[in-house]
Amino acid sequence: MISESYLHLESPNITRCVKITDGGLQHVMVKWSGLKSLNLYELSRSLDLCGAQNLSDEALFSLAKCKNIRTLNLTWCVRVTDAGVIAIGQGCTSLEFLR
Repeated sequence: MISESYLHLESPNITRCVKITDGGLQHVMVKWSGLKSLNLYELSRSLDLCGAQNLSDEALFSLAKCKNIRTLNLTWCVRVTDAGVIAIGQGCTSLEFLR
């Protein structure tokens, strides 16, 4: 509902949304085309997906379009493989820290 109602958000804070799925994250990526950061744990220009066990490489392929993300935490994202991490490395050109 939020992504449908607030299309021009650049830095939303969806703190501790551990139940987000591939489909939910992909929907956000499509609807919030001006996204500069997606904040799940109140860190600026970062994306902390720690423990988001429903996310897989498919979500990371969409995330790879976010050029401005500087910090990404994928700890305990058990469905993520090398392919998703490679996509992030190639697409997130501002990335400084990857866990």
